[in-house]
Amino acid sequence: MNYRANVIVSSCLTGIKCNYMAQGKPRPPVLSFVSTRQLPPKAVDRLRSADLIRGDLISSSVLFKPAVQNGWVPLKDVEFDPVLVCPEQMGGLPTPRVPSEIIKMPGSPSPTDFDLAEWGSGWSLVNQENKDVTGNFLSGALMALQIARMYDAKLAIFKAKSPSCGFGLVANGKFDETLIPGYGVTAHLFASSGIFVMPDSDLI
Repeated sequence: MNYRANVIVSSCLTGIKCNYMAQGKPRPPVLSFVSTRQLPPKAVDRLRSADLIRGDLISSSVLFKPAVQNGWVPLKDVEFDPVLVCPEQMGGLPTPRVPSEIIKMPGSPSPTDFDLAEWGSGWSLVNQENKDVTGNFLSGALMALQIARMYDAKLAIFKAKSPSCGFGLVANGKFDETLIPGYGVTAHLFASSGIFVMPDSDLI
């Protein structure tokens, strides 16, 4: 392999028992990726739809410290290395832990429009015991982003529906298993920082 790209991955997707129930959520496409260092076919499709892959070439913008600027390199020559994170653990929450959901305050922007400056005013994270855990989630998200920057990671595979890592759908904040459009804290921070986020649900 001539090139390398680091990919941030939710640890639970590899089977590590770090979710709120102290369980892993292994996904076959993610396990195959970790084993082979090659992107799952549906991840390739996602990148192709975002114009990051053209034919058999991938944009050098996703590479680790790309030697080729504003160029394209053969996809087959790229090794994709997973970098595992669990933002909720990194933010100081225990495992197992009480489940948490994003709570929207009246008059706040839609779940697809907020920015981090609004956390603590228009938005918060509260667990099922009504304890505010916003600080833990924000701290974990910022630590995960710091790791992504340290590894120069431009791609992420995250656990769908999670209040940290969900991308496109999250729980409605009422703990009734209803999903609404929105993003988890870490996924939103990554996407707004220019990292291409793929939920595991898109890879199955």
